[in-house]
Formats: sequence, structure tokens, C-alpha cells
Amino acid sequence: MKVGIDGRKLSENKTGIGNYLESMLVEILKIDKNNDYYIFSDKPISSIFNADNVYFVEINKYRKIFKYEQLYQPIWMNFLLKPYLQEYKIDVFWGPNFIRPLLFPSQQSIITIHDLAFIDAKEYHSKIHSLYLRIFLRLSVMGQTKILTVSNYSKDTISKHYSNIKGDVGITYCSYNINLFNGNYTDTDREMIKVKHNLPEKYVLFVGTTTARKNLLNVIKSIKYSIDNNKVYCDLVVVGAKGNGLTTLTQFIKKLGIESHVHFLGYIEDEDLPYLYNMAEIFVFPSYFEGFGIPILEAMASGTPVITSDVTSLPEVSGNAAHLVNPSKPEDISFGIETILNNVDVRSQMVSDGYQRIKLFKWKNSAEVFVNTLKEIQNDVLIEER
Repeated sequence: MKVGIDGRKLSENKTGIGNYLESMLVEILKIDKNNDYYIFSDKPISSIFNADNVYFVEINKYRKIFKYEQLYQPIWMNFLLKPYLQEYKIDVFWGPNFIRPLLFPSQQSIITIHDLAFIDAKEYHSKIHSLYLRIFLRLSVMGQTKILTVSNYSKDTISKHYSNIKGDVGITYCSYNINLFNGNYTDTDREMIKVKHNLPEKYVLFVGTTTARKNLLNVIKSIKYSIDNNKVYCDLVVVGAKGNGLTTLTQFIKKLGIESHVHFLGYIEDEDLPYLYNMAEIFVFPSYFEGFGIPILEAMASGTPVITSDVTSLPEVSGNAAHLVNPSKPEDISFGIETILNNVDVRSQMVSDGYQRIKLFKWKNSAEVFVNTLKEIQNDVLIEER
């Protein structure tokens, strides 16, 4: 069969969905040599896959005409892409970013729904983006579309909001990049990275955008709380794209008088990231809403204790290997930091539990779920043809 894929997330600075797609494809292409994979995008793709059955097709017509991305996306998916699906005789289409071409047969379509934050946490989404997803996801799940997601939490919320879905929702758990987070950290490289990014001697690490959903505000408040109450604390290092809310955060930090304790690094090179995790005393990830939470696994793979939220999918991902907190309470985050910094045995146990936890999440297992879904579609089509 010929499998078409919406590969647009591979052509950007890859974050959640882009990393998911790339990691899944690496493993899919290892185990599936029978099907051909056509990756469609509107920009050049930087990802390179070591396989003979993968092809790249760039479709970038009319992009400059459209001012709003939410307007361009459905036009690209439903009109610009269509003739290419016909030209390459695509049998199955995979939309790893929630939606599929609506004119492509639903019984030959797969979509990955990562979470329903635009419904259950809509206050963190723009109204235009939420409306776009509400409309096109509702249409995408109609018919016999195969649905994949990334956690049991997301599966349950999908089943609640879309009761018309036919068949079971498959779970393709995320994992981490084992080639990048390989545990090989030399003192020389550590010192080089420390100087390169002007890192403080001891720090807690936050990885994510500065949008409100990631809850960086309460991490900052927790640092201030620790300082004011004479608790043990470290400086805060923030890594990730500078999203909406950065100006407000920096103004708030200045108002609190802790500018010297908070360090914004912005987006850094992938190869530097494992060192940032490894040299951190603690990784803090008290997000309000996540469909999965790959940074938790990245921190555990780096030998760093994790503090994360007790809501949405995060307890499912972290298990008993992290310190769970109420994300709305900065004092909870502060207490978690203090507990880990003050107790060598607690820290050591968390690191050990983290190494065990990450063994449960493998991209290979999720790739097998995808390939089995392809086989189900192939069998269904053959039955119909008979």
C-alpha cells in the first residue's frame, strides 16, 4: 500500500507533534518494508529517514496569499493536497496532527488526536484555533476513521467528547529520543555547555513554552516563596520557545525582585538539551494540561528528579517516579524542591525509579500499533472489495 502523511510538523522547529511524528516514522520504517510512505509538506523537511520506501513531496502553492494559518491549513489539506493524493495513488492517509483530508475515504484514514486541550482547557487556546479544531476534528472523526492517541487519559476524554467514533481508540504512547538522551555526559562537555549558556552553579530546570498552560508563572512564584520563607532553593533556568506571555512574565519577575535568579535561554540546540537536564538539580513540569509530557521522560533519562502536576495525563506518565504537586499552588512546588534538595536518599530513589519508569515507553511499541492499524485497514478494504 501507499501511505500518505501530513508531514508539515517535520519542517518546523520540532516540538511535541513534530517529535512524535519523526520518532514514530523512524520506528515504523524499521519494521514496515512492505508499504511505501509519502510525506507531504508545504515547506522543505529537515528530517532524514534511512529507508528506501519513504518519499517527500512539497506542496507550497498560494501560501503567501493567506494571512491566517487557520485559513490556510484546511485549504492546503482539503484542496491543494487532493490532486497529489490522486497522482501518487495514496491508499491510506495518516493525519498525525488531528485532522485528515475530508474528501479522502474515512475507512482509509488514520488520525492522531494528541489531546483535547482546545475543549477541556480552552482558556489556553486562541478562539480561532479552538474553532478551527472543533470544526475540522468533528468532521475528521466521522465515518470509519481510525483514531490513535498518546495516553489513556486522552483516550478517555476523546471517548467522552466523540461518542460517535467507531472502533477502539489505539494508544501510541510517546517516548524520548534514546540516541540523544544516551547518558554519555563527560565533565569536559558539561563545563563547555555550562559556559556556553552561562548557567548558574545550581538550578532547577523548566522546559517548555512560556504560554500560560505550561504554568511557568507558578514555578516563578515558587522560587520567590522559597526565598521569602528561607527555604532551600536553586535558580530557575527556562528552556524553550518564547511564546505568548513572556513579556508579562519578565515584568512579573522584575516586580518580585528576583531577576538574578531566573534565566531564560530560549530555544537551544537539541544536542545541548540532555546536558541542561543532566546538570539540573530538579526538573519542574507543573503543567495544567498535557496529552502526554515527553519532557518528563527526557529528565528521567538524564538522571534528574522530576516534579510534575497531579492532573491530566502527567501521573499516568510519571507513575511513582516523580513528586506530584497541585499545579495551582506555588508552595507545593516549593515544598517539592526543598524536599528533594534536602534529602539525598529521596533524590537517589527518584533517579533510580525514573530509570525504571522510562523502560515502559518505547517508540517501537507505538510504531507496531500504527502498523497493525494499517493491516486492519487493508483487511477491511479487501473484505469490501470481495
